[in-house]
Amino acid sequence: MSAAFPARDAIDEALVKALVREQFPEWAGLSVAAVRESGNDHRTFHLGDGLVARLPADLGFVPQVAKEQKYLPFLAPHLPAPVPTVAGVGRESSLFPAPWSVYGWLDGIRPDAVRVRDDAALAESSTGLSSAGRRGASPATCSTSTMPRGRAARAGLCRRG
Repeated sequence: MSAAFPARDAIDEALVKALVREQFPEWAGLSVAAVRESGNDHRTFHLGDGLVARLPADLGFVPQVAKEQKYLPFLAPHLPAPVPTVAGVGRESSLFPAPWSVYGWLDGIRPDAVRVRDDAALAESSTGLSSAGRRGASPATCSTSTMPRGRAARAGLCRRG
């Protein structure tokens, strides 16, 4: 990384507009608006109606960017729920000192203690996601993929056998 990492509140619409103009000129005319519930690890911004830009909010979250870009396409066909598609891979530049991503936007709400009143039901539905991952990725897939076998097994993505 070449420049100091910006403060969280400096990662704003103006920065995203400039990054998009610099790296994805085909999307430069799209509107940019902060996502209301952006999360902790990344700042997220609507890019037009169908895309979302995700920038790490702190230096410690930068390694997540490459992992998401690499593993989301691998996971998507094995899960029963929609997974965002990688639409653009942003790179470090003089405007922002870290990689970042553009994904397809998925409508929904983030579960939290106010919205989720039944923790058991949420856990049960989440279990369905992890078991779908185990069913979808065979040991052969895991051994020939770019994901190391041990890490995939720990993540619950490969059947033990």
